[in-house]
Amino acid sequence: MRTLKVAVLFDSHLPTHGGSYSLIASIVEGLSGTKVNDLYEIELVSVGKIKHQFSNLHFSPSNRPSRFLKKFLTTTSTSAKNYWQKKSKLARFLNNHDIDLVFFLGVPVEITNIPFVMTVWDLQHRTHPWFPEIGNEKAWQGREDYYKKNLPRALAVITGTERGKAEITQFYGIDESSIFIVPHVVNEISVGVNESQQLSKSGPYIYPAQFWAHKNHHLIVQAIKILRDDFGKEIKVNFIGSDKGNQGYIESLILRSGLDNQIEILGFVSNEMKFKLYSESKGLIYPSFSGPENLPPLEAFEVGIPVLYSDFPGAREQLGALPFYFDPNSPLSLVHAIEEVENLNPEELVKRILAQKEFVSTRRPVDYSNAFAKIIEKVRPMLSAWDVRDFKKY
Repeated sequence: MRTLKVAVLFDSHLPTHGGSYSLIASIVEGLSGTKVNDLYEIELVSVGKIKHQFSNLHFSPSNRPSRFLKKFLTTTSTSAKNYWQKKSKLARFLNNHDIDLVFFLGVPVEITNIPFVMTVWDLQHRTHPWFPEIGNEKAWQGREDYYKKNLPRALAVITGTERGKAEITQFYGIDESSIFIVPHVVNEISVGVNESQQLSKSGPYIYPAQFWAHKNHHLIVQAIKILRDDFGKEIKVNFIGSDKGNQGYIESLILRSGLDNQIEILGFVSNEMKFKLYSESKGLIYPSFSGPENLPPLEAFEVGIPVLYSDFPGAREQLGALPFYFDPNSPLSLVHAIEEVENLNPEELVKRILAQKEFVSTRRPVDYSNAFAKIIEKVRPMLSAWDVRDFKKY
């Protein structure tokens, strides 16, 4: 069988994308180390205005007027859709580089005449459609149209958990055989906390999340107030992340509760600063209403701090029994989780940190690359049955 050329398309402006940056950057870095073999070769393609350091190739998408014209023309015309599928800027780019398979990693799928693989991080617009960031008509309908259009035509779909796989099947009727589970991964981090250091730590807890409504910062404010008013304990927390519309509301809650000396909003910070804050922290608090998979707990595992984690569907599948779980709808449940961490005996803390580090050692970029290679192997017989370069008229 001939050697397949696989293009991995990713955003060249990753650093501005907050939490998704770390995950996609880790995956790209892992794929960049994939060894060349006779079965397939991977071309890393950065998409945007500038070329990314890990990319072999670079693709600059069409300008805004062209994208608007394409969307307008293809809304009702089948012939226009067929034309763009064969003649769009991306289609010509892929054909010119003899690509056999496209993996859209963190960039929107564009259907061309090349088979593709896509990733589904979450289907929150279906599971939690009432939040403002996804409940408004434009956001909700945009997501729904995107998945309805692209999922049925994907050669393979990647998601992180069995829960995520079940949601894809339930909501969009995609056959399970085309859905592959590849968990989130995280790089090894040089800034870490050993067991003896963690035993003496008294720094603020940390919540790294952008200020979306579904991230549930509100719960932490309530829990910290209960701990102060009812338990006489002053617990400090650092919030890091960009404002996505909900920061003003959270700031007002903090001020009204008189917690401005206990909860600090640091805004968006660099990866280096984020991990420094992790290493100084007593633990991660992550009260998000949904997943089914998130990256910060893995980062906290790697650094070596306890994780207090929202018990949403899929959370226990991702992380097992290692976190301190709490109900994201109950401030008192979070209070009990914080109390459990505060009262944890040294031996149990050391045991948990060691177990976390062992767990995260199996979630490296190379593990993602190996899983992706297995996906290619599974779809390879179909791709080898024909050559896209002979079918340009389609």
